[in-house]
Amino acid sequence: MPKTWIVVGLGNPGSEYEDTRHNVGFRVLDLLASEYRFRFKGPRHEARFAESDAPRGSRDSVVWIKPQTYMNLSGRSVRSFVEEHDARPENVIVVVDDLDLDLGRIRIREKGSTGGHRGLESIAQLLRSKDYVRVRVGIGRPPGRKDAADWVLEPFGRDEKVEADIAEVTARDAVTACITDGVVAAMNVFNRAPSEASDG
Repeated sequence: MPKTWIVVGLGNPGSEYEDTRHNVGFRVLDLLASEYRFRFKGPRHEARFAESDAPRGSRDSVVWIKPQTYMNLSGRSVRSFVEEHDARPENVIVVVDDLDLDLGRIRIREKGSTGGHRGLESIAQLLRSKDYVRVRVGIGRPPGRKDAADWVLEPFGRDEKVEADIAEVTARDAVTACITDGVVAAMNVFNRAPSEASDG
């Protein structure tokens, strides 16, 4: 039976945050918009949003959202769209930056810990569930004693940019795979290390 997916890119609104590590989720949704030719509009439910058919001929539909509430209140928009479309938590896919993954790594999770990420915590709290899908995009830990809160609000360095751009394209493809092939199948492909993927 066809269902509605709610795909959420996490980030902070405003041009000053546009290129920061914390806005990976927004940029991945922009890549998806370019790939599947939908346009964001709004705001509605405190988010920029778009609606489209699912990729690759699936009978499902997708609501794509970029909450405009700042990261720690992201759950407000997500809950509103979930309620509007009567979606289940397991049909919510959240694209998010991850300090605990090396730069360039992608990790899909069906459910589980928020890892202390304020956007994920807000979503879990307001959905009253941690059973939503996460597409985690590695940004790596800050060097030395640099504060993580400052690190995530900085742009990628020149020596990181190529790898970061590739990771965002990979995350775009991971979201598509979750919708069209199923989350478990997508995990089997995208959770492998780059060397394993190239060997397979």
